[in-house]
Amino acid sequence: INWSICFGMEEVKLLGFWPSPYVCRVKWALQMKGVDYEYIEEHLPNKSPLLLQYNPVHKKVPVLVHGETRSPSPLLSLNISSRHGRRSPCCREILMRWRRRGFGLNLQMTSKERGGWGDAGITYLYLTLEDNLFINNFHPYGKLNRTAGEELEKAMTESLEMLRAAEEYGIKGRKFFGGEEIGMADIAFGGIALCLEVIEEVIGVKLLQEQTFPCLYAWTKVFMELPVIKENLPNRDDLFALLNRSRQKLLASS
Repeated sequence: INWSICFGMEEVKLLGFWPSPYVCRVKWALQMKGVDYEYIEEHLPNKSPLLLQYNPVHKKVPVLVHGETRSPSPLLSLNISSRHGRRSPCCREILMRWRRRGFGLNLQMTSKERGGWGDAGITYLYLTLEDNLFINNFHPYGKLNRTAGEELEKAMTESLEMLRAAEEYGIKGRKFFGGEEIGMADIAFGGIALCLEVIEEVIGVKLLQEQTFPCLYAWTKVFMELPVIKENLPNRDDLFALLNRSRQKLLASS
């Protein structure tokens, strides 16, 4: 699919904030699909009129603007009719395992509905899985970065269980989540590849180890070296400084 043709002649804009893994995911997807766009950096403490216009309720980034159409869930929108969003038989196993572990997923679907998902539905599942893991644990304001002592130990145990589910039911035996080529599932999980190593350095603990999660570990190395990914990464030193400051502030206020 020629996605530049799909978007037509109307201008595409992406409103974002430089360290956001959610914004990075959209950048990766747009570049992977060959879509030209204008990137507009937001200063979130002082939100721009454009952000308030296109996302007046949540006032968050990313927001993808195509002409007069806006999408506050741009990664899911970009998946429609894409070969990169093809179904992956492992995703239902990840969902079931994570739900049994009590990780807060709340997708009310029957077995028939799960078996009949289309491309957009599969990407929605991966986004839900990754976002549940990322927001709860690996986000700059997640459990790993805002806790210490026993609470941190508990967050680490939970994180390891989540990574184990992704290792065993998501990436095992594959170069990428969908097979031999990068796809939207990889983009969806990319926030973990982007932030986990930096958070590990901030808290002084190594979670994603090669001997424990060989497939997931290898995937992160391959994923982060892909040109489409590598060319759209925040500066690592700046990201470390931001996460470290965030941790100190969160611990001080707790």
